[in-house]
Amino acid sequence: VGSTVTNVPGRPVTIYLPRGYAQNTWKKYPVVYFHDGQNVFFPGGPFGTWDADRIANYEISQGRMREAILVAIPNGNAYGSNRLEEYLPDGDSIVYQGSPYSGKADAYARWMLDNLLPPLDFNFRTLGDAANTLTAGSSMGGLVCDSLGLTRAGRFGTVGIFSPAYWAADNYMLARSIGPGTARAFLSMGTAEASAGESSSNVYWQDAVGAYSSFVRSGHAINRDGLFVGVPGGLHNEAAWARVLPQFFAWALDPWREAN
Repeated sequence: VGSTVTNVPGRPVTIYLPRGYAQNTWKKYPVVYFHDGQNVFFPGGPFGTWDADRIANYEISQGRMREAILVAIPNGNAYGSNRLEEYLPDGDSIVYQGSPYSGKADAYARWMLDNLLPPLDFNFRTLGDAANTLTAGSSMGGLVCDSLGLTRAGRFGTVGIFSPAYWAADNYMLARSIGPGTARAFLSMGTAEASAGESSSNVYWQDAVGAYSSFVRSGHAINRDGLFVGVPGGLHNEAAWARVLPQFFAWALDPWREAN
């Protein structure tokens, strides 16, 4: 996928097609866009794997999840992309391992909307509307999902926010706390999470609880529009997110929400 957006380079994406896609030519599908895509499908990357493809195969086979197209968007030096800047909301900046980074999430969102979604919708049988376009990510990827759900709800109707790095976005969180919640939101956090950027599990947990409270205050109906999953002893890694992923799939892609 190329790029027409300054400072957001193009990159290859990996696409999972559900069972029967080639045979059921009449059928269109919802799409889930995953960030940190190098870790999403088996066998994953250096940090592990979400096993999203194998989990989807199983959950679909058991009737707990709609058939869906999954798209893994990678980042990193191999593509010339800067993960911390692409996933950090505009107006925020952080210093990580001695280097400063400024938020460019709006440019990343424009790249998705201008360069990634149109050719995917053209070349694959997607449903295409906001209700059937989802995005999911973890840590900084969870943060950018929160941002996309707040600023681009007309395109991404459901967001999966796993272990979000809210600590990195003070200005965004201040504005968010008094603003509306828009997209349906699945928010997951473990009680023992820590990362190189934030060592305190209490900060991770309290930030997530505060964000969920803002969803409720903005009018999200609990369980229908917003779901919080607290994971006792949950850590900040791909194995932990893989264990929660079936719950996200069952809630966000509930088979009862499909007409047929």
